[in-house]
Amino acid sequence: MNDKQLKALAFAHGISEQTLLDLFGSLKNIGWKPPVENQPNRPSTLVIEGDKAIPLSSSKAEMDLSPFEYICRLGEGGMGKVFRVRDKNLNRTVALKCLRPELVEIDNSIIRFIEESQFTAQLQHPSIIPVHNFGQLDNGLYYFTMPEISGRTLGHLINEFYAPENHSLTNRARYRLLEIFKQACSAVAYAHSNGVIHCDLKPNNIMTGTFGEVYVLDWGVAQKVYNVGFRSKVEVKLPKEHMYSSFTPMMGTPQYMAPEQASGKISDLSLQTDVFSLGLILFQIITGKKAYSGHATEALRRVKRDQREKLEGPLPIPDMLREIYVKATQTNPDDRYADAGELVDAITAWLDGAQKEAKAQELVKEAQTHLPKAQKIQEEAFALADKAQNLLDSINHYDPEEKKWEVWSVEDEVNRLQQNARNEELEYTYLLRYALSHNPEQKDAHLHLSDYYEREHRKAEQSNAQDMMQRMEGMLRFHTQALPENSPRRVRHLNYLRGDGALTITTNVEDCTVEVYRYEIRHRKLEAVFFKHLGTTPIYEHPLPHGSYLILIKKEGYRTTRYPVKITRLSHWDTIPPDADLPKEIPMLKEEWLSDTDVYIPEGWFLSSFGTNTPHKNIW
Repeated sequence: MNDKQLKALAFAHGISEQTLLDLFGSLKNIGWKPPVENQPNRPSTLVIEGDKAIPLSSSKAEMDLSPFEYICRLGEGGMGKVFRVRDKNLNRTVALKCLRPELVEIDNSIIRFIEESQFTAQLQHPSIIPVHNFGQLDNGLYYFTMPEISGRTLGHLINEFYAPENHSLTNRARYRLLEIFKQACSAVAYAHSNGVIHCDLKPNNIMTGTFGEVYVLDWGVAQKVYNVGFRSKVEVKLPKEHMYSSFTPMMGTPQYMAPEQASGKISDLSLQTDVFSLGLILFQIITGKKAYSGHATEALRRVKRDQREKLEGPLPIPDMLREIYVKATQTNPDDRYADAGELVDAITAWLDGAQKEAKAQELVKEAQTHLPKAQKIQEEAFALADKAQNLLDSINHYDPEEKKWEVWSVEDEVNRLQQNARNEELEYTYLLRYALSHNPEQKDAHLHLSDYYEREHRKAEQSNAQDMMQRMEGMLRFHTQALPENSPRRVRHLNYLRGDGALTITTNVEDCTVEVYRYEIRHRKLEAVFFKHLGTTPIYEHPLPHGSYLILIKKEGYRTTRYPVKITRLSHWDTIPPDADLPKEIPMLKEEWLSDTDVYIPEGWFLSSFGTNTPHKNIW
């Protein structure tokens, strides 16, 4: 490479000649061979920036874009400049890209510019900017025109998202970046289906438009692939004066190169080369940093040694997303996704699941606002119910109707409040079930519903509402079994469903035999059915399923003692009387103390109901 060509390439990259020489030296160390004399290497990348128009402040010659009318400059890259111009023939504003004048004499640059225009024109996809026209300006420079797009690059969005001043890092915002990435992958997948690889994929070559459009920019170093099992659908036709040119290209941006791309051998490139670059973009989205940091020379050295930054960032990285990145960036191309299409499928599957989980979490959070409201309303209803009862106590049934209006009004308000409380509870359960429709495995929704149905089952059991008990038990069992195996709440609910309690029996005479009969409904009546022998007294905390039992305590010379007990769910019948601290021994009576017709049931407390509306009371 002669000095003039070296200066032109250094100028195109905006770097010093010595830095460029250092870069070539690094490439040689990893197997790259420089082009032959008079066939200079082309720049490593082209960057189209279109965030805003930049007024042109250069010579009159640069502004001469005849036959187009120059308006302003939009941006420039290593080899090309982009201008906003007016197409006089069609009377419309377009973006015009042309080769930098100082690179015209470099034949490779002209070839790549022509190939870029033809690749872009033949890849007709919503995320690839179409080419309108191609030709030569009056001054001889090659150009092509395309629609002007405005927006921001993915690189800009990533930097903005991870900026230190951004104190609202959220998974939802990161999903948006991943959606943009997925759309870009879809455009690359389309190119792959046509046998074309981009070779310079990076965040700054992905742009989002004003209305959510996503574009993959700068196909200036794209290549046709011949080893994918089908013939490329894209054909490049060069002008006669360039048809027989040959060169050894060095393509892409070092920080986003696959290992085989960094070797400089075009024959090693494949669809998986782009997949690797996309994996590195994914790394930057989920961590906020580049996998291979440093300037071009240092990045190439890191690529060769596979010295990547750690896959960690300010937000937790889901396992599936981590696995996608790892697979996409395997050193061996055969171990990566076969093409960008497979990567799109993987990202889509993760996004669908992640977004459904995000929606489910949002619904769970909303649901949690309703149960406290229901409890507060219920407390108001209880307070008013007490007021209504006090008013009712002061009124006789034969009093005039006008005297009863106030209490009726309070009772109506109690009913309204209770209905409102029920509505809040219904909304609570509806939102939690709706969350499960988005993600059937949403743990928090199952957790809250299992707690709720246990409370409702307890209420039903206390009021002996059998139908309600069965429904609540079924719902409780369903949501409990959906909880993780090692969840403490799952263990607690399963223990509740089993309902095992315990029984303690002590007598004033030792070594009494204890038999247990369980009350069961047979032929529409309760019958005491033998259940098991417990051994001899004293018996401490012997486990028994919840239910009603008849305990028979026997000893030779003593009258058989009939001792009924009710083991409530998870309770311990310990023979401790209400308002007492110590268990009470069950007295055994000798046979001679009783007549043959006596049935001995020891004194003690029992459950009794006075009227249908009176709660059970312990009576001693």
